[in-house]
Amino acid sequence: MNISNGMRASRGAIEDLAVEGKKLCCTVIGTNKASGICGSGILAAVRAFLKTGMLLPGGNILKTESLEEGDWRKTYLRKEKGKRSIWTGCGDIAVTQSDIRQVQLAKGALLSGIQTLFERSGLRYEECDKVIVAGQFGKHLPEESLIETGILPEAFRGKISYAGNTSLEGAKAALLSDEAREAMKTIAGTVEYFELGATEGYEALFIKSLRFP
Repeated sequence: MNISNGMRASRGAIEDLAVEGKKLCCTVIGTNKASGICGSGILAAVRAFLKTGMLLPGGNILKTESLEEGDWRKTYLRKEKGKRSIWTGCGDIAVTQSDIRQVQLAKGALLSGIQTLFERSGLRYEECDKVIVAGQFGKHLPEESLIETGILPEAFRGKISYAGNTSLEGAKAALLSDEAREAMKTIAGTVEYFELGATEGYEALFIKSLRFP
């Protein structure tokens, strides 16, 4: 994702954003001064904005003109040169409408892919016993952010576990274990590949998946 104030998860990055009463509260890595926002932070921000109604399900930022005088959310809703954004409450870091669209595109790709996979398998989400989130980045994404932004279905709540850097662990296993290599060959031989974009009705499904809960 190309985020305007995006940065890696290092000192100064907003990694979480929560709603406390009538204000937004940031968690910043290693300091109290925010320099930008990392991946887990942008998802937490979207989750918080949805919760407060500052972000609408279709992905549009709420217009301040629609709020009554004295509404606390006016402090966070900005409009400069015709472009809307939401202030995080940390330093001068704000999330723009363009940033929201980037999150929507990633969300749409993931959710539509999951739904297509389940449909081809003839399974329902409720039949899934365990959801494993892989990747070094993935392990920093709380279940609440994944589900409350709609990246993963509500039916997956309470079933998510984290596997960490599976690429690295898989490479180590392949180098050190003949048994692991044979297991990998077996799995690779049973995997069925299909092109999402060529699936009937996928474009409509993708567009539908862009919407937040």
